[in-house]
This record gives sequence, C-alpha cells and structure tokens, in this order.
Amino acid sequence: MSNVFGGFDSHTLPPQNGKQSGKQLVSSFLKSRREGLSPRTLEFYNCYLNNSSHVIGLQVTGQDIAQFINSLGCTNGGKHAYHRVLRAFYNWLYSPKSGMNLNPQNNPILAVDAPKVEKKILPSLTIEQVEYLIDQSEKVRDKAIISLFTDSGLRLSELAIIKIEDIDWDRCLIKVKCKGNKEAFAVFGSTTLKYLKDWIAQIPPPKGDIYLEVFDLSGDVISLRLGV
Repeated sequence: MSNVFGGFDSHTLPPQNGKQSGKQLVSSFLKSRREGLSPRTLEFYNCYLNNSSHVIGLQVTGQDIAQFINSLGCTNGGKHAYHRVLRAFYNWLYSPKSGMNLNPQNNPILAVDAPKVEKKILPSLTIEQVEYLIDQSEKVRDKAIISLFTDSGLRLSELAIIKIEDIDWDRCLIKVKCKGNKEAFAVFGSTTLKYLKDWIAQIPPPKGDIYLEVFDLSGDVISLRLGV
C-alpha cells in the first residue's frame, strides 16, 4: 500500500519510538478536549487529525509538517485549517496536560508558519432584502427565525437550542450557549420581538418542568442542509 499523501511521502519519516502510537495520542488529545467543546468541533479535530496521521507522533519535525501541509491539494483556507488543528494538537502534546513531559521548546509546530488566507468581507443584507425575505416566508416561525438571525448574528446551532426561559422579554435579550460552551446574550429588536411572541403563542405549553426549544428544527430542511 502506498504511503504517499498528496505529494508527501510518509516513508521519509523515522519510525515512532514513543510510548504511544499516533492513534493513541490523537485519542488522548480528543479526550482532553471533550469538556467544553461541541460534538461538531470534536469531529472536526478528529477528521483532520486522521487525515494528518503521517505527521502525528513524537518523531515528527517542523519540516515534516510544513512539507505535508504544502503537499495538500486544497485551497489555502483548507491548508490553514490543517495548520490550526495540528497546532492545537502539538501545543497540547508539548504541554503538561498531555503528561508526556516533553520540552515545549522542541514543539515542531513552532517552526511552521500558518498558510496565508485572503480575508474577504462577506456581503450583508439590506433592510429591504431582509423585509423581502420575511414577507416571502409563509410560516410565522420562519419569519421569527429570519428576523432573529439578522438582528442577533446567532449561529444556527445556537438558535436551534433556544428555550422560552432563555428570553428576557423586557430587555430584548436571549441567553445563548456559544462555542466552547460559553454563555452570552444576543440582542434583538422590536420586529423580532413581535414575531417571537406571535410564534410562541402557537407553541403547545410545556408539560411540567420540561421546556421545549422555541424553534424545533429537527428534520427541517434548514437543519438538514446546515447540519444541526
């Protein structure tokens, strides 16, 4: 079986002489990250580290990592993602958290520059375009979602788990769980306030102490396309 990944030949690496194999190191790294990270983020790490298996280990050099990243056939944005994941892994490996007692100054990722990525300014919607989208929506729920998105800038994954008790109606704030399991408040305006109240009035009341999500997106087209 060929050990060539992209233009990178893993036969050039020395054999692993460490106490743990690359797979074991990745497993330990992911376990250390489970608290505070979403399942999607953990899957992101796992996927990229599995694809980078040829440069995971205790005998890998900065030159090996740089050669591997440069050999990838993806865009600079994709290469930057590989660099971010490998940087997180090696910073953990060469820290006391890994329990490997390695010298941080020998961390190979320190010798690898991150690929440059062009920063693009994403287009924004005008008020007229937002109003058009809301007008074209038949369901009150969808009108509330669009209005809340444009008011608050929430991620879909954050919006999907909002519960009624998270909403501060007087101050027009919503308590949300952000990346890293951190709590924050999102602001919304009077238009969103109206649509939220109209939609919540249609939701069946909770049974006992069980609070339902404001927007049940399970099986919905929007959730299927965006992976919620």
